[in-house]
Amino acid sequence: MRFVADLYRHPAMREVALDPFPSSYSERIRDLGRVCLKNQVMTSILAALLDGPAALRRLLIRNVVTEGAAVDDLMADDELLDGFVREKVHGLWHASGSCRMGAAEDPAAVVDAEGRVHGVAGLRVVDASVMPRITRANTNIPTIMIAEKISDAMLASA
Repeated sequence: MRFVADLYRHPAMREVALDPFPSSYSERIRDLGRVCLKNQVMTSILAALLDGPAALRRLLIRNVVTEGAAVDDLMADDELLDGFVREKVHGLWHASGSCRMGAAEDPAAVVDAEGRVHGVAGLRVVDASVMPRITRANTNIPTIMIAEKISDAMLASA
């Protein structure tokens, strides 16, 4: 946790990651992940608001998105950090879709079809985070397929 928090303090990260926050898979997130019209509307509205002014984004992250302390709070308090890790860290959630694959002109895309990060030379992302849409099933096989395809592209360009 401290290592990752330190990464977000680096100026290069601050240019691309505006407001990092601690998160975890909770009952609330599980319920929000259920595919239905209500959740589609709620998450669409929240996404639009999070893309708004920085002050609004920070307010929403602090009071709606997270369920506890901010990263700086956790880093400043060993007891709070220990409690967060013990309560929130587990291996059941397959995060995906956070580094969406797509064309450079797509403002939501982070990487191209070969995993190259748009605007960053020499950096690739090769995991479930490049999925433009989150699969409805386990992410294991699609992630292996993505890794095989991108590794083939890397070897071909070497």
